[in-house]
Order: sequence, then C-alpha cells, then structure tokens
Amino acid sequence: MFKCTEIDTRTFEMTPRDKMKYPRHGHSACSLGNKFIVVTGSRKETDNAHQKCEQYNVDLDLWFDIANLNEGRHYHASCSFKDRFVFVFCGIANASRKYCNSIEKYDNTTKKNWELINFPAEKFPARQGAGVAQMNDTEILIFGGFQGKYMKDAYSFNPIRKDIRLADSQPNMELFLF
Repeated sequence: MFKCTEIDTRTFEMTPRDKMKYPRHGHSACSLGNKFIVVTGSRKETDNAHQKCEQYNVDLDLWFDIANLNEGRHYHASCSFKDRFVFVFCGIANASRKYCNSIEKYDNTTKKNWELINFPAEKFPARQGAGVAQMNDTEILIFGGFQGKYMKDAYSFNPIRKDIRLADSQPNMELFLF
C-alpha cells in the first residue's frame, strides 16, 4: 500500500507503507478502536499463515504479530467488541477442510493466547462467510453464511456469559457475506 501526500494540485509523493508479514487469502480483518486493524487466518498455510494473527498500528505504520489462533481457519468472520476484544467466528478449519462453528476470543489488553469457545452443532451450526457485528454492550450478532447451502438464520452471542441463542428476529432471506 502507498500513502499519498499532496505536494501541490498536480503532483503527489508516494511513500511505502509497512506490509503484512504472512501470505493471506480468505482471511478476515477488523478494526480495534481507532488505532488498530487485526488480521486473522488464511487459506494459505505458508509459514503457518492459517493460524497467524497480526495487528497493524495506524499511528506507527507498523504490523506486528499477536498470539496465534488455536484453530487455523479461512473464510471466517471477525469483529471487535468494546474496543478491547477481537472475536473470530466459524469458517473452514484448515486441518480438516470442514466448516467449523468455533469462536475464538483475543483480549488486546492482556495480550494472552486466544480463548477457544465451542458450542454443540445443534445449538450453533457450522458455517463460512457469516456476518458479525456488535449489537450492544452485551451481544454480538452472527448471521447468515454458507454450509452446503446459503443460510438464513441469526444468532445472538453473549461474550460475557459465553452463551449463544437464536436471535429474537430472524432474516427472511439467505445471507452470504463472503
């Protein structure tokens, strides 16, 4: 990537930006506050990129490693929660090449390992390409995706209680956001 700095109305100076450390395809990226971008997973397995996570500091123009995912994955979703946590949802597990329904949590304050959160498939079906977004101070919405067919469901995940349930309102159409 290049940063453009305007010199006059007809000329621009190009300055290189720092580059990610690992090859990526089918990865996920999310912002964390106004200062960071967190990138997780990859379909590529070179240098264990499928498990590698890196964080970009916007102020310093610098990519740096953070803890690895427990389960390498691609075509997954991610979102931040309360500008402190990053959650990674579902995708395709690189080890088995099957859809997964696991969730992983990273705390940007403690910077410890990712925490793996599992649910039985009957409570929360596996998928790739889901949409995710923080709804309020206690819930993340997980919706749609693909698992052999396009999905039209929505789940409410409570990261504090580590509980998941069908959302109160369900979509009336298939949603595949990848």
